[in-house]
Amino acid sequence: MYVAKLEMLGENYEGKGKTSVEAINSIPITFLDVKGKGTITLIKKQGKKETKSQRFLYARPLRRLISNKVLKIGLANNLEKLLAEKDTNPTEPYKAIKN
Repeated sequence: MYVAKLEMLGENYEGKGKTSVEAINSIPITFLDVKGKGTITLIKKQGKKETKSQRFLYARPLRRLISNKVLKIGLANNLEKLLAEKDTNPTEPYKAIKN
């Protein structure tokens, strides 16, 4: 289960789907509703485990993304790859290398 959230100018929009593409496509916003910059967050839920990936976009690229289906698919694939990378390499505290 994937959840896509768009935070823009204090307003939150949310879409859900079985795949990342479905989740991003189900965000209820149109080209004319985009007034400023925003952050898209993709959350992958597997039971109790959640993995998040974010992308910040200015107004013009965000409008292009909302109006173009091919760009939505590209963003979904990019964010999904970041999620897969976080699953395989969880962040650990920095360990200094001693010489």
